[in-house]
Amino acid sequence: MKAVMVKGAVVALVAAAVLVPEARAAVEQTSATCRSGSFSGRFTLSYAYEGEYNDPISMRGGLGPYIGDSGTVDIELVHVDAAGTETLVYSHRETGVRAGQSTYSIPDDVKLPSEDTGYATVSFAGGGSSCTAQAEIG
Repeated sequence: MKAVMVKGAVVALVAAAVLVPEARAAVEQTSATCRSGSFSGRFTLSYAYEGEYNDPISMRGGLGPYIGDSGTVDIELVHVDAAGTETLVYSHRETGVRAGQSTYSIPDDVKLPSEDTGYATVSFAGGGSSCTAQAEIG
């Protein structure tokens, strides 16, 4: 009789583990735009809130108008703690960017503590014009 009860308990535990879906991180987005005359830049950063961290996933954005593929996009992700200390977590420069829409992947190991205020700052340049956009993360 004990063997049947133990077997039943094991089956119940296995069934509970299979039937309960794994908790997934909520995917959030933050966006910003900038303008300098007729030139403009815009971006949207997708990130997952994972308890202790905000985990940036990808960024898409656009800039222009200008002719050719001479644009530059500088991406910085930082967080600021309660004491006001700013920490750069990720920096990337993309050159030869064409006017229009582009997508950028963020490495998996880039994480911003959710207890701090995070910022995405993107500087756009092309055709002799430039502007910088900033959005809060979290």
